[in-house]
Amino acid sequence: MCLSRITETYDTPSTVITDGRKQFSGSDTKPEFSSFTLNGKKSVPLDQWIAAETAEKVRASDGNYYEAGFHVYEEDTNEMNKAPYRRVFVRCVSARGDEGYSKKVLIAREMFVPSDQNGWPPKPGDPSPAKKDKPGLLDRLKGSAAKPGNA
Repeated sequence: MCLSRITETYDTPSTVITDGRKQFSGSDTKPEFSSFTLNGKKSVPLDQWIAAETAEKVRASDGNYYEAGFHVYEEDTNEMNKAPYRRVFVRCVSARGDEGYSKKVLIAREMFVPSDQNGWPPKPGDPSPAKKDKPGLLDRLKGSAAKPGNA
């Protein structure tokens, strides 16, 4: 998908996490990228932050250029609340624009696709799903002698 028009660009993308909808092919348990690949693969990594390949500049239909990244719809409509659309989370948004002059789109450097359709991205300190046996910093501090007021 390519943007029809760029409405905003950000020199310093924010690390604020926001959600949106992205279209995938494949199944709920094994989604695949519909148009492009990530690191040469169509399969979508679940339950982890993934980084887009952003080195390329893409030209929108209005003639302006924007950084390549994950294209995520901002709308939360009845159409986008069912397959092939899926709720995802993004951060480091570098541009906003329109697709077809009617659908609002975010371009993000990073995306999190939860395996649970109602899942949320991890908070800082949460262990990643791949490292469930390794506790986060707060969990390690709970069992240690380092307690507030003991310094």
